[in-house]
Amino acid sequence: MHQSKVLVVDDEPDVREVFFRQLVNFGYEPLSVGSAEDALRIIKSGPVQLILLDIVLPGIGGVDLCRAIQGCAIIARTPVVLMSGELPGDVMRAVEERFGVAVYEKNELIRNLSAVISGLLHPPHGGRRRSCHHRLSIDRSREVINIDGQPLTGLPHQAYRLLCALVGHDGPIKREALLELLRPGGDNISLVDVSIHRLRKRLLRFPYIHIDATGNGYKLVVT
Repeated sequence: MHQSKVLVVDDEPDVREVFFRQLVNFGYEPLSVGSAEDALRIIKSGPVQLILLDIVLPGIGGVDLCRAIQGCAIIARTPVVLMSGELPGDVMRAVEERFGVAVYEKNELIRNLSAVISGLLHPPHGGRRRSCHHRLSIDRSREVINIDGQPLTGLPHQAYRLLCALVGHDGPIKREALLELLRPGGDNISLVDVSIHRLRKRLLRFPYIHIDATGNGYKLVVT
């Protein structure tokens, strides 16, 4: 049976060991490194399904590595969870909104690791292999999005999950449900609005695809 590879990037050996043991117990294949430079080598050498990334690292910091991942079309789809044991909560929330990724305090992430990983890796809204909408289709088994028969490439993981959810759902989806896709157990609802804004920007070249706000939610409109 294929095991999902989870890469832990943290400069503290004790922290890496805690995550390593938990990931093994949960049935994942853990990889662990102490720097962003080593992480990049692993990411570029073969696919990983999830990256748990410390914000404060020697050399290249976690935020810079996250930015590099999001800016590379080949690996942009890889989900990233940022974590910190030092930064205050308001700073972590600001980072969360700036990059559209989940940010956890380390001990919180360790306590809820199984639920967080399951929530991020599980296919959103029913896990159907294919979802179709007028002019837009998603093959989840291959993670391929086609618009008018042309593949949409370079879409970050968070935007991909939001689009999967919106395509696979008739009518609006509440912001709280969308937040659970982006940050399981989170309460920073503005993360949804920031991520929707990013997704809308990626869809600007398709004027017939809109994401409309409806009360406390969002819905996909394809004309």
